[in-house]
Amino acid sequence: MDTPAPKPALPTPFDDSQGAAALAALLPRLQALDAAHLSPRVGVDPQLAVQHLLATAAFATAPEHRARFARLSAEDFDIAHVDGLETAAWALWKAAADLDSVRKQSSEALLPASLVQEGMIVEARMQLCCEYHLGDHSEAGKIVTGLSPGTSYDDLATDLLGYAGLYLKYHDIVRHDTKNYRPGDRADAVRIGERIIKLLGDADTPEVRAARGLLDRSWTHALTGYDETAAAGRFLWRKEPELAAARFGSLYTVARTSTSRKKDAEKPPAGTP
Repeated sequence: MDTPAPKPALPTPFDDSQGAAALAALLPRLQALDAAHLSPRVGVDPQLAVQHLLATAAFATAPEHRARFARLSAEDFDIAHVDGLETAAWALWKAAADLDSVRKQSSEALLPASLVQEGMIVEARMQLCCEYHLGDHSEAGKIVTGLSPGTSYDDLATDLLGYAGLYLKYHDIVRHDTKNYRPGDRADAVRIGERIIKLLGDADTPEVRAARGLLDRSWTHALTGYDETAAAGRFLWRKEPELAAARFGSLYTVARTSTSRKKDAEKPPAGTP
């Protein structure tokens, strides 16, 4: 009996040349996709998607597992979905990396370094305060866990607004912190977070839109291949439900962004002091 294997760690760093080769190989197919029928990508973390895609590809292409897929009727399942999963994953990673690079170049020209630095200082202070006083809180604890620092300006803005929401709701708790609590941090967090979001919106250049479009196409292609493989896999391993659920679950579920996990964090109204 097969048992679910743990997901492999993400390659660090990713192989840029392998990603570039995969994206180049798929480019004609990606460009041929109907723009009106691309799969939604809201709430999806491409790196988490790639991690699961690569793990599924490794599982599905193992000789004994691929043989099971191959026994399915060609009318019901195209084995090319299994064989193309790894390439689709690398292309998705490269498209996401390219978008990050283009967005960073565009946003860095608009985001003052002083604003980012101020935001990081306020975030660090509010994080320490919230983790100490609310980390084990029955309700707030889950929000605090979801507000761990990210790696992008989007994450910084989201975290600042999330911590501001916690300060608003649990003010009577956090205000007693004599080390990290500052009376003006909540207002500063709202001001900085909303300013970053505004500036990032202004950085939506033609280059960013083109890179985002290619990522949307790469996601649609990868999702299509994965969904076909997963549907067949759930059938083939239906007598091993735990494995089927772990290996062939919804890609949307496993690839949820940290931002989507933070959506329950309360945010103060715009301009709240």
